[in-house]
Amino acid sequence: MGADMKTSISVALKRYVPTFHLLEVGFFTVMILTMSLAG
Repeated sequence: MGADMKTSISVALKRYVPTFHLLEVGFFTVMILTMSLAG
């Protein structure tokens, strides 16, 4: 049971981490664009 849970957690991380990373990159890009436009 423990091994199954670990596997499902790692699968969920592999699925969700790239999406979170894309959101993070997009957020930073918007911030940089806003700063350069305002500056």
